[in-house]
Amino acid sequence: MLSLNRLKELLDYDPLTGVFVCLIPRRGGYGGRGLDVGDIAGCLHLKGYWVIGIDGTEYKAHRLAWFYIYGVWPAFQIDHLDHDKTNNRIANLRDVTQFLNQQNIILARKKNSSGFLGVHFHKRSGKYVAQIRVSGEGKFLGYFETAKEAHAAYMAEKQIHHSFHG
Repeated sequence: MLSLNRLKELLDYDPLTGVFVCLIPRRGGYGGRGLDVGDIAGCLHLKGYWVIGIDGTEYKAHRLAWFYIYGVWPAFQIDHLDHDKTNNRIANLRDVTQFLNQQNIILARKKNSSGFLGVHFHKRSGKYVAQIRVSGEGKFLGYFETAKEAHAAYMAEKQIHHSFHG
């Protein structure tokens, strides 16, 4: 497990920008490229997160930022308040349970045919339905003529019930 001393020996973190830079030259590091002192450490992962390789292990930069500032690894998941997976400013990060992290989602999954979070098309009625989960229970929000109207109803309800930062 990476120690705080080892992390701070290799990298410097700027909490205002969320960027890690190298403190010592790193040859043949993550991605096979060398890094000089002052170079930005890491690269963008396929899932959209900034990752940094240290001593043969890949770490998500947002988890490293938390560790760097607070001296302990996050207990749960790190949530990006502004939904930008590359914005690792410490003010943009919070250590939350998966349940709370899921409440901060604002974009629909790729397989969602309506294209809007909390919305699906109801074939029998020919209308769009908005639904939300509150305290683990599904809540019907109504039928709507457009997906956009249904999504607006969902987002209004989300502001009321979820620990949401949007």
